Amino acid sequence: MSAPITTSEPTPRSALEFVHLTPIDGLRAVAAILVVLFHADMPGFGNGFVGVDVFFVLSGFLITSLLLRERLATNSISLWGFYARRARRLFPAALLVLIVTAVLYQLWATPLEVATNRPGFSFASIYVSNWYFMGQATDYFAQDSAVSPVLHYWSLSVEEQFYLVWPIVMLGVLAIRPIRERLNMAFLISLFIALFIISAVMNSGNETSAYFNTIARAYQLIAGATLAAIMLKWNQLGKPRNDLTRLAPWVGAGSLILLLIVSTSLTSLNPWQVGVVGVIATVGILWGISTAENSRVFSPLTTRSARSLGNWSYSIYLWHWPVIVLGGLIGIIPDFWGYRVPLVLVLTIGLAAATYHFFEKPVLNISLATARARKIAVGIGLVATIGTALITLAILRVPAASANLINTAAQGQQESDGPTADIQIDSSGGGKTVLVVGDSHANFWRQGFTAYAREKGFTVVFVTKLSCPWMDIPALAPQSQDTLFNCQERLWDPAIAAAKEFTPAVTVLASRSVLSRDLLVDGEIISADQPGWADVVATGTQKALDQIAPFTNQIVILEPMPETTTSMLDCLSTGADPASCDQAVNVKTGTQEFEAITRAIAANNPKVISVSLDDLICPDNMCPAEVDGTVTHRDNQHLTWDYAEAIMPQVDELFAKQGAPLS
Repeated sequence: MSAPITTSEPTPRSALEFVHLTPIDGLRAVAAILVVLFHADMPGFGNGFVGVDVFFVLSGFLITSLLLRERLATNSISLWGFYARRARRLFPAALLVLIVTAVLYQLWATPLEVATNRPGFSFASIYVSNWYFMGQATDYFAQDSAVSPVLHYWSLSVEEQFYLVWPIVMLGVLAIRPIRERLNMAFLISLFIALFIISAVMNSGNETSAYFNTIARAYQLIAGATLAAIMLKWNQLGKPRNDLTRLAPWVGAGSLILLLIVSTSLTSLNPWQVGVVGVIATVGILWGISTAENSRVFSPLTTRSARSLGNWSYSIYLWHWPVIVLGGLIGIIPDFWGYRVPLVLVLTIGLAAATYHFFEKPVLNISLATARARKIAVGIGLVATIGTALITLAILRVPAASANLINTAAQGQQESDGPTADIQIDSSGGGKTVLVVGDSHANFWRQGFTAYAREKGFTVVFVTKLSCPWMDIPALAPQSQDTLFNCQERLWDPAIAAAKEFTPAVTVLASRSVLSRDLLVDGEIISADQPGWADVVATGTQKALDQIAPFTNQIVILEPMPETTTSMLDCLSTGADPASCDQAVNVKTGTQEFEAITRAIAANNPKVISVSLDDLICPDNMCPAEVDGTVTHRDNQHLTWDYAEAIMPQVDELFAKQGAPLS
C-alpha cells in the first residue's frame, strides 16, 4: 500500500542520524510566546492557546523521529534509555517550578484558594492533572479568581502520557514484520484518521472534556509522528527533489503565516477548530523545515534570539502561568494590558533563562551512557514525582477552622452536568405543587424550598440545568463562538413536560446565565453590552412564558441575584472579622435591561410577577458576608444552601405580596 520505512538493503548511516533542525528552535519560541500572550490577555491574541497544539505536533514529530531511527539502527528500542532521557529532560524543571509555586501560593493565597487548588499540585506532580481538571469540569478559558496556578500542567500530563505509551506501541507494532516492512505508513495514517474522528466526536459531546482529554488530543501527536515517518523515508531515498519539494520553503512560510493568523482573534473558530488548523499549520511548517532547512525563508526562526527563546521555551511555558496567577495575588501584575503583557514577558523570560542555564543544562549534562545510569535515572524520576506530590501537600496547608467554609464553597457542585436537565421531586409536603426551573441560580434553592415545602405542606419539583437560561434564546456554549448551547432540549422541554404533568400552582423561574451567554442571531454574535441584545432576550422571554403559562396558575420570575466583585468566602477563610468581608454590589452588564424586560411583562400580565431579592440579600447595595452566623454566599453570585433556606419565609412573603404565595 505504501513505501516501507525499511528496505532489504542496509540504510545509509546518514539517513539514520538525527539532525537538529535549527528553525525548530524558533518554532518552539513562537509557540511559547503565543501561549504567554494569550494568558496575559494580549488584545488580538484570543486564540494564542494554539501554541499548545504546536507543542503536541512537535513532540510527536521529534519523539517518533528518534524512536524510528533507533529501531532501524539497533533493531530495537531501548525503553530504559528513552524513559531515562525523558525523565532527565522534563522532570527537574517541572518539579522545581511546582515546589516554588506551592511555597509562594501558600504565602499569598487565601486558605479557601489553597484548599480549592491543593489537589491540582499533586496531580500535576505525577502527570495526570489533565484528568483531574477534566473531572472538576474546569473551564480552561474562564477568568476565575481562584484559578489553579498549575492549570497549565495539563498539557505536560498529556505529553508525558504519550511518552509513556508511544514507545511501547512502536516497539510492538514494528515487531510485526508486514507493518514494519510494507504497511507502516498506512498504519500511522489510519491511526491518525481514527483518532481525529474520535476527537471530533468527543468535542461535539463535551468541549471541556475534549480540551483536556489525552485521547482527544492524541491525533495531534500522531500527526507529528506520521510526518516523522514520511520524512525518514524521504531521507532513506536520498532526499529526491521534485516540483513539490521545491515548494517546501513557501509551504512552510505560508503555514507559519496561517499559524499566526489563527492565533489571533480574526477568526471565529472554536477551540477544537483552532487546534485542527494549528495542527495543519504545524505539519506544514515542519515539512518545510525538514525539506529545506537552510532556506532563507526560515531565517527569522534561526536568529540568536529565536534560538535562545526556543531553548528556554519549556521553562517559559512552566513559569508563565504561575507568574500571571501569583503576580495577580501579590498585586504586581497591572490590569492594563499595555503594562501587564510586557511585565509578564520580562518576568517569565527572565525566570526561564535562569532555570535553563542554572538548572536544566547542568542536569542535561548528566551522563546516561550506561544501562545502570539509565535505570537509576528512571528510578530517581519516579521517586521525585511522587516525592514532589507529597511535598506540595505538606507545603499547602489549610487551617482546620476553614473546613466549614471549604464545604460551603463546594455546595452546588453535586448537580450533574449531563446532557439533559436534573429533575428532583419532593412530595413529602403534599398539597399543591411548586415548580422551580432554571440554571445554577435555581439549583441553590433546593435545600431551602424542600425544607420549606415540608414545613408548609406543598410539593416542590426542581428542573435545573447548569448554565442554561430558561428563556428561549439562541445562547452560545460557554467556550464556543459558534456552537449553540441547546437549552431548549436540555432544560426547557423537560420543564414544559413537568408543568404538564404536575400543573403547578406556582412556577418559579431563576437564571443568571442569560447575562453571561453571547447570542447567535442571524450569524451575528451579540453580547449583553451590544444593541439588539435586549430585543432578542425580550422576545425569547415572552415566548418561553407563553409556552408554560397554560400549565401553571402563577409565574414568578426571580430577577438576577445581586453579585459581588470577588467571593466573600476568600476573605472569611483568612479569619477576618465577617463585617470586614462585606462587599458592595457589582451590577453585571445586562442586569438592568433584563429586569426592565421582566417587569414590563409582569405589568401587562396578571399571571406573571417579577420579584427582586436585592433589598433582602444586599440591603443598601452592600452584601453581608454573614447574617446571624450564617455565611451568605458560596462565591460572588450564588447563595449558600443554608442562607437560602434561612430567608425562605421572607422570600415567600415577597411572593405573597404580589399574589403568588408558596404556602
